[in-house]
Amino acid sequence: MKKKIDMCKDIQHRQTKCCGCRRALAGFTLVEVLIATALSLLMMMALAEGFKRMSDSMTDGRANLALSDRLRSVTGTLRNDLERLTLRPQPPQNAMTGSGYFEYYEGPITDYSATVNNVNLSASIANGAIPTSRFGDVDDILMFTARAMKEPFKGKVPFALLRQAQDATYIPTVAEWNDLVTISSEYAEIVYFMLPAMNATTPIDAATGRINVINTKNPGFPDEYRLFRRVLLIRPDLNRLGSPPGSGVLTNTADSNSIMYANPSQPMLGMASLWQRCDLSLRRVSDGNPSNPDPVAANSLEDLALRENRFAHGILPSTHASVSGYGLTSSCTMPLLALTTSNAALDPVVSYFPGNQPFNGFLHPSFALSGVRAGEDILMANAVGFDLRGYDPKMPTFYVSGPDGVMSSSALPDDQTWGAAKSDDLLLGPMDPGFAMAMRSSSPPAFPNPAPVPGPRGGFADLGWGLKVMARFGQLGYTLPSGMAPYLVSPLSGLQLNSSTSTGLDIAEGLFRSGLVIGGSGANPLLRQVTFDSWSNRYEVDGRVQREVNLTNRRGTFWINGLADLGYSTSRNDPTLVPDRGGNGLEDEVGGIVDGWIDDPSESDTMAPFPFPMGAVQVLVRTEDPGTGLVQQMSVVQDFVTQ
Repeated sequence: MKKKIDMCKDIQHRQTKCCGCRRALAGFTLVEVLIATALSLLMMMALAEGFKRMSDSMTDGRANLALSDRLRSVTGTLRNDLERLTLRPQPPQNAMTGSGYFEYYEGPITDYSATVNNVNLSASIANGAIPTSRFGDVDDILMFTARAMKEPFKGKVPFALLRQAQDATYIPTVAEWNDLVTISSEYAEIVYFMLPAMNATTPIDAATGRINVINTKNPGFPDEYRLFRRVLLIRPDLNRLGSPPGSGVLTNTADSNSIMYANPSQPMLGMASLWQRCDLSLRRVSDGNPSNPDPVAANSLEDLALRENRFAHGILPSTHASVSGYGLTSSCTMPLLALTTSNAALDPVVSYFPGNQPFNGFLHPSFALSGVRAGEDILMANAVGFDLRGYDPKMPTFYVSGPDGVMSSSALPDDQTWGAAKSDDLLLGPMDPGFAMAMRSSSPPAFPNPAPVPGPRGGFADLGWGLKVMARFGQLGYTLPSGMAPYLVSPLSGLQLNSSTSTGLDIAEGLFRSGLVIGGSGANPLLRQVTFDSWSNRYEVDGRVQREVNLTNRRGTFWINGLADLGYSTSRNDPTLVPDRGGNGLEDEVGGIVDGWIDDPSESDTMAPFPFPMGAVQVLVRTEDPGTGLVQQMSVVQDFVTQ
């Protein structure tokens, strides 16, 4: 019995030892392998995502640094230029001072146009484009004269001009006209403007005169904008030629190789080709024969006080379709900027703004450097905003209630007062897209409930901001509530009170009297260039007639028989009127009224478009990194009161 028990124990021991061996030699099961693999993949994915985020962060950081460097360079250049203005922008300027000029054109686009008028947002996203709200105000233009402080301004001119300045009888060779050399000047005419990316082959549509923009990614918006800076040297000392010699022009009529001529058949673009080869501030000098090319002369500061002598300015005959219908045949407009509109794809963005006709938009591309000099005047590529704003001391603001629907007040606890950290009320100004909604009547229902409360006055706004607010009212189908009209009248709003109109408002007198608005009063004008100009009272003592023409529901100021005065024609078919009524020292009858005042403003031929001092300007510059989609913005504020 004992032997049998020992045998059983031995068998059990062997079985136990054998099972242990089998367990020691066994591998992972399939489930275990799959779990381990999944965990490894998850770890690898986590590491890859971590590296990707680190790489993206480094890329964004580098892009942010690059954008900041680019903006600092651009805003630094702009700030330095503005600090060196040759005058204070307080119109009108005395005709005898010869201090240059300051001009600021406000295009129809606002900082929120791309946001509220996106014609095809879903298509933009489908094409991989960033939502177009990154685009700001892109069609403003800034022009002025400046004086160099430490380093002189530099530019290129044909070597032939220098040879002529040394010897008035010298006839330069073709090679000398083609050889561009660098010269310098203490004074310069400086121009900042934006242009969209254009078709390289046909930048301008010959049939419509519009810009052919490239917009493959953003339907209705160009793929890119570029900020330009032209520096045109003021060197009247180069005017050594003429007939007779010493009359002060750059053109030698005996030189068949000379390029220094203006085309009299193109009163708006006739000098554009000259600025492709010559970085000089130039003006056209008529020889009295419209059939001949006109000589040109280098400007002085005094010459530049007149708009017709400035870069990219011209006139339109009174028979031109954009300004016709006033019964004038030999007259012309007051000098205008040579502007054009972009292609039809951009129309929905600006069409709500009355006055969306040719000569109201971007500077004509003919004035940007092209050919062998293309790109020399580009200050910044991939720009998405260049927004000019003037300081308006009477610009209104309104408090509106936030999501809680309760209007705070100064009588409530601190966390419920206007502007407090915990208050949800909003303070809206004319540059906010909701400003028109805050002012509208109760039909449709008012934006705030209760009604908005007037806030503090004063701030930076687009020139003619009142015109844009009224245009926004029209776009949204709102009616201006009774009693709101006075809030839209201020020095820079572009509006004035007029009880005979349905809104109680009208376009400001200065815009009509300057000739920068021509057309219906209260309706879409034929032409509109909302511009602040330092102006000159020389138009009141030039011996010529600039006069406002009033018809039923239409008005505008024209240069009467101006085509002959400026040498574009020999005909003087329009009525002969008394010139310079505002500067002749007499009491003149105006509209059948004699008011007893000598040379009062009603007698003057013209008026500055905004006859108020410009206290300060703000320039918002915005750029984008196309690789990362990052956008940055910097601003420049220049005070003219203490300058």
